[in-house]
Order: sequence, then structure tokens, then C-alpha cells
Amino acid sequence: NAFRHNWDVTIVSIDPEFQATQKYDTYLLKNGYCGAFLLGMALQDPWMEQLKTTTMPTVLFDNFIDSNPNVAYLGTDNYEGIHMAVEHLVTLGHKNIGFMNGSLHSLVSDQRQEAFENAMKEFGLTINEKTMARAYFVSEAAQYHLPGFLKEGVTAIVCGNDLLARGVIECCKKANYRVPEDVSVIGFDNIPLAAASEPPLTTISQQRNELGRCAYVILNSLILHIRISKTVLRPKLIERESTTMVRKTDYAKNMELSH
Repeated sequence: NAFRHNWDVTIVSIDPEFQATQKYDTYLLKNGYCGAFLLGMALQDPWMEQLKTTTMPTVLFDNFIDSNPNVAYLGTDNYEGIHMAVEHLVTLGHKNIGFMNGSLHSLVSDQRQEAFENAMKEFGLTINEKTMARAYFVSEAAQYHLPGFLKEGVTAIVCGNDLLARGVIECCKKANYRVPEDVSVIGFDNIPLAAASEPPLTTISQQRNELGRCAYVILNSLILHIRISKTVLRPKLIERESTTMVRKTDYAKNMELSH
């Protein structure tokens, strides 16, 4: 969309070390940028504080800055997405559902945590602190939390992203648990590896192309001094083979655990 309207786009890596050496507004101005679309920002990153007062048009993916008309939020509705995931598992008969979330200091993780707990309450399910964990959004993080989940008898696990879900599936196989026969697994994002996983991963889809189109429209609007606050896209449930009906023996076990 940017190229179609004769804008040049530069992709820049902005890890915390880079941010610590560069003032946000100064960096954009000295490089001739008219604005920026920022992805992957953690709440404690140096630039997050500077974005509270920036005068540069900025679109933040999955982060929000209060009271600055130069900064807009773009993301997928995490509350609706996590609710979809829990509802899907509940319709399959699951009661003992675990949640492997992303890291601390993340607005997305905070929203998905709140959404999961709200959904569990809505469906009358018990929230077990032992089957909720904050991990990192990488496959390797699953190994540190999955054994405790399995010990608590979970029959399904909602994951904060598809990489975590892939890690859960791999760790289940190593522990001789079958997916989905013994444990159903659902991810979030619908990145390309989701469909290529074994089994193919049920997930909540973020419409990445649509997010990109919206990012351009919002940033261009900010450049034209049109004040935009939040734009939230709707997620979509993609059903594949990593989730299935809970087994009767598992259901009975869950009832015992609930008592």
C-alpha cells in the first residue's frame, strides 16, 4: 500500500540496545522518516516512554499510548480471540483447560491472560494457578511448564501463540501424550507453520495482510493530522486436527479434580 502511494519503506531492527543509543524523534527526523510503524515493543523498552510525548506520527502494533494524538494502536481483538479458543474447547467437552501465555511486560500477554480468566469464569470452569504459566513466545519455553500442566491432568491447552503451541505438541510427544487424543492444543496467530505442524494446529488467526493494510491507512492518516486512537481487527478460529472431543475417561477425571 505504501509503495502504491509513492512512499519509501525502510525496515529497521530496534532492539532495546539500539533504542538506548537513539532518541526516537531525533532518529526519525535525522533519517528523513515521516512516521513509523512499530512491532514487537515490550512495555519496558526505552522508546515506550518517549512515545508518550513524541510528535512523530506512529502506529504501535499491540501497544497503546494514552493521550498522545500522534500515536495510534493497531491490533487484533485479544479478548475475542481467547474467548473463541476457550469456547471451542468447551464445546468439545473440555473442563480442565490450561493456558500457556507469553512473557511479562507485554500488553498482549496481559490482555490474553485477563481474557482467559474471564472466559473460564463465564463457562463456569475452575481457574487453576498451576495450569497457567507465563513463558516466552518461543517453542523451547513449553518444556519448562508442560510437565506441571500434565501432572494436573489438563485435557486441553490454550497457547499464547503458535510457536508455544508447537513446543507444547513436541513436548507432549516426548512425554508419550498424544495430540489431540490425550491433550488438545490450540495456538494464536495462524503463522505458516501452524498448518504444517503434525498434527496441523487449530489456532486463532490474525489477518496479517489486513493488519498491514490498516497500518498504512492509519499511519498515512496521522501524517495528514487525522487523529486515530485504536483500530482493532476481529480474529477468526481456524479448526484443524490438534483439537478433538475430550475422552469420557478424561471427563470423569476432570469431574473428580473439580471436586
